Amino acid sequence: GEVEWFKIVQWELGDEYDLVHARNLEEADQWLDSKNFRLVIVDLNLEGDTDTGDRKGFELMEKIRRTEILRDVSIIVLSQYPFETELRTSFKKFRVHDFVGKQKFQEMPFKEIVDDAIAASYEGVSGEEWLD
Repeated sequence: GEVEWFKIVQWELGDEYDLVHARNLEEADQWLDSKNFRLVIVDLNLEGDTDTGDRKGFELMEKIRRTEILRDVSIIVLSQYPFETELRTSFKKFRVHDFVGKQKFQEMPFKEIVDDAIAASYEGVSGEEWLD
């Protein structure tokens, strides 16, 4: 489940980052409203229901890009979401920094991807360019 993935991410990144965990869209909204972030790691099935594919992660990414103070936050998607064409379109729309498939997580240099995403968040993006 999502709690196990949070623990895996914590272990992979060590103590270098201040990590928080949201179990659903409402918790994610609360965190985003109360704290400054440079990076958000999103599961597209945010509430963990892979059978029905809740797709709340797409809603979260849209909120991030539509909120002025969050526009420069980098996004990494960590998911098992199976629809590749929809992923590519959404990633362009929401300026996703990178995608890490859960099934290949151990093969990916996750910490390097995170470090790169955080560095990119400081470079920022101008205006509404992500909406193209």
